[in-house]
Amino acid sequence: MRQLISIILCSLLSASLWAAGTVRIVVEAGRFDRQDCVVSTEISKLKIKKNTRIVLFEQTGKERKPVKCQLIQEKDEIPVLYWVLDGVTPAGTTREFVVRLTKTDAGEETMRVEDTGKGLILKQNGRNVLQYNYGFVSPPAGVDPAYGRSGFIHPAYSPSGNVLTTIQPKDHHHHYGIWNPWTRIEYDGKMYDLWNLGDKQGTVRARKIEQVYQGDICAGYTARLDHCIFGAKGEKVIMDESWDVKAWNVSGGFLWDFESGLHPSTDLPVLIKAYR
Repeated sequence: MRQLISIILCSLLSASLWAAGTVRIVVEAGRFDRQDCVVSTEISKLKIKKNTRIVLFEQTGKERKPVKCQLIQEKDEIPVLYWVLDGVTPAGTTREFVVRLTKTDAGEETMRVEDTGKGLILKQNGRNVLQYNYGFVSPPAGVDPAYGRSGFIHPAYSPSGNVLTTIQPKDHHHHYGIWNPWTRIEYDGKMYDLWNLGDKQGTVRARKIEQVYQGDICAGYTARLDHCIFGAKGEKVIMDESWDVKAWNVSGGFLWDFESGLHPSTDLPVLIKAYR
C-alpha cells in the first residue's frame, strides 16, 4: 500500500538549504501499520550534478542513521528518490529523513541487472529474481514457427531458486510465462486475436529497452513492445506498449512491480473487447 503513504518535503526549508543540497523529508504512515514499505519522493529542486550522488539518513532525535537509497530519473527526466521504510511503522506515526548530496563512492550495489544479449536478469544479492526476454524465442522443434515470440518474463523465481513460470507447454505452445497480449481486439472494423498465436492473426514483439535501473534499492527496466496484427496487406503495429518493471530490495522474500501502459500506434481507435 505504498501509494497511501504521505511524503512531505518540508516547505519551511530556506533557499540556502536547497542550495546546500540538504532536504528534510517526513513520512506519514497514515491509517495502517507499515512493514518494509518502498517509498519515494520527487526531488527535482535539488541541484544534482553527474559527479554527485544522494545520501539519506533517518533522523531520530539528535541521532542520524544511514539509510540505503537510490535515485532514478523517471518519466520526463524527473529525479525520484526511492528507499525502504524498514521494519514496522505503526499507523498514525511519522518518520523523519534527511537528504544530502555527496561525492562519496557508492560502492557495490545490491540490486543488479545482467544483460545476456537475449534478456535482462534482475538480481538481488546475486540471486535471480526474474528474466525479461527481449530476444526472439523459437518454439520447440516440429512446432509451427508462428508460436515463436519475444517480450515476456520467464523465469520468475522464488527466493529459494524455484522457477515459478513456464513457457510453451505441450498443450499451450502460445503461453509465455508472464506476458500481455489480448484475445479480442477490434481495429478498423475487424477482430483480431493476439493471444492465440496459432491463429496467425497477430502477435506482440519486444521493440527496445529504454532504461535499466540498478542500485541499493531496486533493479529494473523500462521496455517498449509492439502489438501487431496480420492482414491481407501484411502486418501493422496498432499498439505501443510500455513496461516498467522494478524488483525491490526488501527482506523476507522477493517483491517486484509490473506496470504496463498501452497506447494506439495509429490514428484509428483500438477496442479491447470483453473476453469470457
